[in-house]
Amino acid sequence: MLWPDFAEYTVKFFANIIGIGITILLKWFVLIGFRRKYQKAYYRKSVSLTNLVGVVLESWNLGLATSYMIVRSLKLFIAATIFIGRLDIPFLSEDACFLGPFELDDYP
Repeated sequence: MLWPDFAEYTVKFFANIIGIGITILLKWFVLIGFRRKYQKAYYRKSVSLTNLVGVVLESWNLGLATSYMIVRSLKLFIAATIFIGRLDIPFLSEDACFLGPFELDDYP
């Protein structure tokens, strides 16, 4: 159904979109339920609980961003370590991101 050259990229693209969409919808439904129970218009029924949820959400975002940066840095370090002795492929080439059947980093 798809052109074979673009099928792999299309599947990855839609898998990312579906994963991000499910995550955003889950967070959205949880926050809607929380807001209906603990907030009334612009007023908070339970100030301490709403402050706690705000801190939890900010901590979650900070943890996700930090872990993503650490994992990506480790992948780069591993790739650099593996490609130290290779003279046939430059480290910044398009083929340097593959280690056998595994792709080390999907992004530039």
